[in-house]
Amino acid sequence: MSRRAKQVPYQLDPKGIRSLPDDEIRAILRGADDLIMRGGRSLLSKILKGSREQDVLGLSLDKSPVYGYYRHLAKEEILARIDWVILEGYLDIQYDYRLPLLVYTDRGWEIEKETYANELLHGFDEMLQAGRPLDMRYLKDRDRGLILLLLEKVEATRNPKYVPLLEAWEQVDYKKVRQRIHIFLIRLHSTHKRSLFTRDEARLLQETSSHSQFGCSLYPTDKERCQAEAKCFPPLRMNEHSQSPKKNSITRKI
Repeated sequence: MSRRAKQVPYQLDPKGIRSLPDDEIRAILRGADDLIMRGGRSLLSKILKGSREQDVLGLSLDKSPVYGYYRHLAKEEILARIDWVILEGYLDIQYDYRLPLLVYTDRGWEIEKETYANELLHGFDEMLQAGRPLDMRYLKDRDRGLILLLLEKVEATRNPKYVPLLEAWEQVDYKKVRQRIHIFLIRLHSTHKRSLFTRDEARLLQETSSHSQFGCSLYPTDKERCQAEAKCFPPLRMNEHSQSPKKNSITRKI
């Protein structure tokens, strides 16, 4: 008869912390992103502290954008802030066999998703400015909600400079994402047709579209664009008796 493994206990202690600034909450959630169902509170505190211990460096966690964010604080103070974030419902803890591991709650993931999408959009700008080859494979297998939010942010800029980047991305991702990118490219071009770009932006869009299968002549009217979108994304039909399950925590694909 096998013996049941004893779970490693933990105790949350915010040490009297009553609130944290929004930027600290975002930093803690950002640091947790690499640890979802992989690591716990202690490892997160080492990332935020900027630890040079092997369990941090060996997993390349020193590459986190918030590595060393709390460099000036003692480890106990960092843990207290992490515990406050957990108790306030931004993070949760789930056991994997014996170990208590971090997961996002819905509330925490909404904040992290926004932070991460802005970070990825900034990375697009750096990539285009540096003139590096547009290898977009690093976006494949990312959380679908994150990817759709990122695409929405790109569309909201109405900037044609992103067209070659989107076209390169479309070549390497899965069908659903490719369809979304295709629609976003159509919208960018249709926006150009309505002359909402500046003269310089319109010229850049024409140049970047010269070798594209999504040239400016594609779907020249709103009616044709809407028909194309409806074809790619037909309305969902829900069973009136069905309900979507509620999720209390999120374990993302990495």
